[in-house]
Amino acid sequence: MKRFLTLFTILFIASAATLSGQESVVDSLVALGIEYHDAGQYRKAIRLYEEALQVDPESEIVHYEIAISLVEAKDYYTAIAHCDKLIERDDKFALLAYNTKGSCLNYLGKTDEAIDNYLEGIEKSDEFYLLYYNLGLAYHTKGDFSLAEEAFIRTIELNPQYGKAHLNLARTMTQQNRRVESLLSLYYYLLIEPFSEDTEWAYNNLILLLNLNRFPGGVETVVDESLTELEVVDAILSRLAILNKEEETDGKTKVDKLIRSTNAFFDSLGDIKKKNNPKGFWWDFYVPFYAHISSWDYVKVYCHYISRYFYADSADWLNQNGAKVNSFSDWLRRL
Repeated sequence: MKRFLTLFTILFIASAATLSGQESVVDSLVALGIEYHDAGQYRKAIRLYEEALQVDPESEIVHYEIAISLVEAKDYYTAIAHCDKLIERDDKFALLAYNTKGSCLNYLGKTDEAIDNYLEGIEKSDEFYLLYYNLGLAYHTKGDFSLAEEAFIRTIELNPQYGKAHLNLARTMTQQNRRVESLLSLYYYLLIEPFSEDTEWAYNNLILLLNLNRFPGGVETVVDESLTELEVVDAILSRLAILNKEEETDGKTKVDKLIRSTNAFFDSLGDIKKKNNPKGFWWDFYVPFYAHISSWDYVKVYCHYISRYFYADSADWLNQNGAKVNSFSDWLRRL
């Protein structure tokens, strides 16, 4: 019995050492592959991942990483094959695999299949925000804007700081001619991502929407009790657009006008929320935040903050008002 135990122990230690050696090799190959991927050398990364799969054909991390690099190399069908291996296992990498597979299907023009794929992943777990985000993109591609809206809203509910969800929700609202909702999303996006590749589009559209008079025949004639709360705010914005147009030569800067319009926009939203207490995502997520910015007198700081990328005067103002900027930052951190 003693000899058997000794032999068993030796065999176990040898097996464990082999497995440990395999894991070390795989980990090293994956680490180097990720470096190549991050450097944009996707084919080199793929070759390393293929070597890793020869060592451990069942490695979840290798199947996932090679799928990511294959997507960047535009080898979508092979990427899908690796994703399917992970989806079949239904382990911790399955949701990531659903997300990557859906992107591949979208790139291949198979939007309906991508939607079915995302929905299947959501059925297994409805807490992974990226599945909802990419589902929203797929619906937007198809022109199903109401469904895209629902998907982007769910993304924000799961991860409020995911900037792209706010950006694409704004785009979706613009497609539906819903100016106020688009502005609500754009203001938030510009706060959390003031220097992204989409910042210029977002800022320009914010200004455009703020200065759009949607009632050229006379705004007073359409402001009555039949309007919804958001339609009332829309009418208020049209009045402001007329006022800004009349004062184009009064010496006010573009940021000055942005500050005035933003103050009026935030105040009107806060007043309606306080008076009527409307419910729903727009009124419960965005409006209280903007109403607090207004009530704490942070609108000027906020407007210069989102404008500093475009106007040197705003950057200078922020530099000269460090105490106000720090107060605003501290307030945001306490939320």
